[in-house]
Amino acid sequence: MVSANRLSWAALVLALGISVSGCSIEKMAVDNMLPLLRKTNDDFNRTTVVAYAQQAGPGLIALINGLVYGSPENAELRLLQAELNFSYAFAFLEIENPPWAIEMYQRSQMAALIALEQEDEDLAAGLESSTFNVVEALSEHCDECTTPKEGAWPTPCPDAGDDFDALPALFWWAFARGAEINLRRGEPGEVATLPRVEAVMQWVLRHDPGYFNAGPHLFFGMRYLSLPASLGGEPEKGLKHFREVNRITKDKNLLVKLLEAQFYAPTLAAAPAGASIKDVLAAQNRAWEAFYGGLTAILEAPADLWPEQAVFNALAKSRAKALLADPEANNVIPPEGAENPHRSGGGGGGDWGGTGDDDDDDGWGD
Repeated sequence: MVSANRLSWAALVLALGISVSGCSIEKMAVDNMLPLLRKTNDDFNRTTVVAYAQQAGPGLIALINGLVYGSPENAELRLLQAELNFSYAFAFLEIENPPWAIEMYQRSQMAALIALEQEDEDLAAGLESSTFNVVEALSEHCDECTTPKEGAWPTPCPDAGDDFDALPALFWWAFARGAEINLRRGEPGEVATLPRVEAVMQWVLRHDPGYFNAGPHLFFGMRYLSLPASLGGEPEKGLKHFREVNRITKDKNLLVKLLEAQFYAPTLAAAPAGASIKDVLAAQNRAWEAFYGGLTAILEAPADLWPEQAVFNALAKSRAKALLADPEANNVIPPEGAENPHRSGGGGGGDWGGTGDDDDDDGWGD
């Protein structure tokens, strides 16, 4: 006869085997879904109906957020999670629902850090520590980088030769963290962490300035244009980064053109203290021409300009109408007699992600 102890051990081993097998099957199933999830994301980006994207996005994101528990260390799945959470928050939530946007930016950062752990655990653990020397840690992965001359873009950094493939994770962490800081910049200590975030994105810019449709340049363009001078805002520097996005994407990114009209055009209206009425009016005219001209160019762009990113271009078109509906809300004053067929008596919002009158049933801000 088999002893009771031996039966107990056999039962325990069998139970453990079933448990491990179950986990393995679950992980395998999730990992095998990754190609399909990428195709689903690609299909989502190709829609031209903003209402569909706004309403379907949370469901897709919830699916990804749940699936990662089946294969939590899958770096590619985590990067997809980081991308989707960031993109939806940036497009739809920053003004409409800031707390929700912050939550999604934080989830994006978490996903990026988990992906980064697969390449460098110490770096992933140290990024959020104020005592961690980010520049020194990243310099280990690119010894030949040099500081560019004033006014020049950094040349791409040579490969470090150590199979360090953390750039996507670093990009999404920095972009999401920067967006969170922007929304929480009134809180003590938030802006003080921005230099560490910028150091990470500078590293990404050095290695691959065209990553994710010139995402590093988009980051710095927004950073220098959307923040006030007291927090390091520099409109001309931001404009240079936006110009690089246009060059790299071959002028297909309508979103960056929208951001340029929204954030750069109003700076052209500034006139020095003591300026004459003539000079003040000339500055207002320059701002209006940049604002109106940039936004109408977006509206006139073909719908199939960038099929791979159609949803964001459709979003830019809808938002351009909302901004044109009420230029004054965006600190742009139309010159006397200027025609603006897009003006609405109800007024349009002046903030990214806000609502505005829009004759098209595209769902923006619904």
